[in-house]
Order: sequence, then C-alpha cells, then structure tokens
Amino acid sequence: MTKVRKKIVSISERYHYVFHLALGLVVFGISYDDTSKRISLLYICLVASIIPDFDHFFYYYLYGSKTEYAKIIKQYLRSRQIRAYLSFCKSNHKSLTGLYSHNLLTPLLAFFVYSFLWNRNNIMLSAFFLSFALHFLFDMFEDFVSLGKLNPNWFLKFNR
Repeated sequence: MTKVRKKIVSISERYHYVFHLALGLVVFGISYDDTSKRISLLYICLVASIIPDFDHFFYYYLYGSKTEYAKIIKQYLRSRQIRAYLSFCKSNHKSLTGLYSHNLLTPLLAFFVYSFLWNRNNIMLSAFFLSFALHFLFDMFEDFVSLGKLNPNWFLKFNR
C-alpha cells in the first residue's frame, strides 16, 4: 500500500462517521427547497446517513452473535470499555463481512426509491433514501481504498 493510500485509509478510519454525516449534509444541501420544514429535512438527512450502521448491532446481538468478532465487541460493550470498542471497530471494520444490509442490492434499491420519490416531489423521503444510499457508496469507496477491491459481502457472500 502506498503512503498516500495509507494516509487516506487513516483519515477514513478516524473520521468515518464525520464523512457519513457530511454526506447527509450534502443531501440536505441539494434537497433543500426553502420550506418551513428545513430542520426536519436536516435531521432526516443526518439520521439516514448513519442508520445503515445499526446493522452492526443486529449482527453483534442477533444473526452474527456467535462469531468471534461479535464476542469481542460484546465483551467491550458489557464492560463499558468504549474506547477499546471504538479502537477495535476502527482497526477491524473491514474484516466484518457478515452485515446483511451491506450488499449491492441495498443501495440500488435505495436509489430506485429515491428516484421514484424525487419524481413525485416527496423531498423528505427522497432525501432520506439518498442519504441512506450514499452511506453504502462511501463504505464501498473505503473498501476500494483500504482493500483494493470490494469486500465479498457486497456480492452477497457473507462472512468470507
């Protein structure tokens, strides 16, 4: 890995959620239509930009609870070792390939719904789905930068 790529990976790991929230702000900026609901639109965009990562908790406690990764995470959370939890997640984020929502179908479906709603002038819901979809695109970008390819989960090959 080149020095430049290592630096990009380091920045991406450090500011992962900042980037997701920034994408939500971008969607807010392009969706804003001078209505009285601008604060609601802002919240919708920001929340939708981080919702996909709730699947991590479903993985830890439901469908991936027996994996070594989930056991380590749950131990950190049970013992309230939040810094250790965050550090572990930062350094091992790309090895978590069992997240069911992190596949190519999810952002494609979200883009389809966004397009459908945008054409019907439903600004709030279309902004939600665009923010949601961009979360996955950023995660794919991170895969390319850090791994040089997409993780297998994007192709519905989980835990490989």
